[in-house]
Amino acid sequence: MKQFLTIVFVLISLSLAAQFASPYMNVRHSSRDASGNLHIRFELDPEAGFDVSQLLYNNNGSWQELEYSPLTGDTMEALLPYEWGENLRYRLRGELNYAGEEITYQHQAYFGDDAFPPALSGMAELSDDPAGDSLMVYIPDLDIIGGAVSSGPQKLCRMLRNQSGSYPTYINLTNYNIYLCTITNIEAVSDSVTYAMIYSFNIPGLLSSGLYKLAMNGGDMPEFIRLGNVQTQVVDGALYISCNMSDLTNDPQFGAWPSLSNSLLFADMTLRGSINLATMEPDFLVGDNSGVGVVEFTSFHYQVPENTLPVLTMLSFDEETGMVELSYTDAEQDFPLDARLLVSDGQGGFIYTDIYPNYHPDGSISFLELVGPNSVISVSDNGVDYVNFNGWVSNDDPQAPAPSALRFRTPNPISRQSGELHVFMEGLEKGELQLDLYNLRGQRLARWAELNPQSTDLNLSISPEKIRELPSGMYFLKLKQGTRHYTQRLVITR
Repeated sequence: MKQFLTIVFVLISLSLAAQFASPYMNVRHSSRDASGNLHIRFELDPEAGFDVSQLLYNNNGSWQELEYSPLTGDTMEALLPYEWGENLRYRLRGELNYAGEEITYQHQAYFGDDAFPPALSGMAELSDDPAGDSLMVYIPDLDIIGGAVSSGPQKLCRMLRNQSGSYPTYINLTNYNIYLCTITNIEAVSDSVTYAMIYSFNIPGLLSSGLYKLAMNGGDMPEFIRLGNVQTQVVDGALYISCNMSDLTNDPQFGAWPSLSNSLLFADMTLRGSINLATMEPDFLVGDNSGVGVVEFTSFHYQVPENTLPVLTMLSFDEETGMVELSYTDAEQDFPLDARLLVSDGQGGFIYTDIYPNYHPDGSISFLELVGPNSVISVSDNGVDYVNFNGWVSNDDPQAPAPSALRFRTPNPISRQSGELHVFMEGLEKGELQLDLYNLRGQRLARWAELNPQSTDLNLSISPEKIRELPSGMYFLKLKQGTRHYTQRLVITR
């Protein structure tokens, strides 16, 4: 019995010892761009230690993996095709090894209803478990090889898979198989309490299938406190089991829910239970236990019939310094895919400079910029439709034209040790164009290109030598064609 208790509560001790903080920060989406894609972005915490990360999406009932790539620094981006009105969900998943245990961290796989059993393709895989790694007794029926989890409006559902594909509970009058799916609220974890959905035969005076609190009260035997019923079903060699979330959250020792981290810890275990007919004392041998999975109950859902433009609102303006703070809000919670400061060039045109939003812990977005009387802040959630704002000047001041289609993209920052720098130009017309490099004082340092494009798009390569001859620091690249300008910051590192 003591061996059983040690193994049960070592799963809990993992959550006591490890600080399970989300490795994924500021997960966000744009609106549908001109190419029909949503831009999914997030920051991947390099200190979290997760060596495998997946971005998964679901628009047809099944989760599929989507490739992402670094954008700048720790920011990752993926392009996800989207049709207006489509019901889309997406989430992130990672793995690490902690204290010899495989641990997964991921966002929840959410179903819009509580139908049971849920489709396996729509559940979130917790972790694989090798076959033949039993702990105290080897029985194929008790050898766990995998698990999954999902949630609905009211239900929490688990899937457990064993080596045999069958889940007998009654062996004979004195021997039984027991399957446990443990559940722990990380922020309320105790070294003497855990929770489990249990699938078993009705063992008189001990336990039957149900939702339980397993409490240690100082003896060798845990107290099985029944909290509610469970649904169970075996489908295609997998055991499905679900409970009402309210049966968990109503127990005072479970802790506040939702919690600050909004996360639960899951692990599976199988037991061979036996009853001594002479003494009627139970005993347990552990068959197997799985790896640990942490699920953050955050659901990323996008279903939009059409785009709604964002709204810019002035929070403050300092007339002496020209510092303005704007809040950015969007009905669909689209992040600003493109943001620019438009500054008059004194000749009837504007110079476009990229600006960057501030993302706050409460989910709000703002801009803090130095502006002048003839400057405009222009933002877009899709790179096509723009909102212009210059509310810090009178209505008599000239408004900026709609942002020009002329623009370019380039990796930023770039290293002096990198190879060629690729500048992807868009919105070109017939006529001579120039690409010039400026320092922060506005002095032109070099003309990197002067040509007549033959198409609207151009991929221009800048030789590595031109990059290596520049000191590390911040510069501006200015693209000019006729009266149209586009300017972007360029950061060069060692």
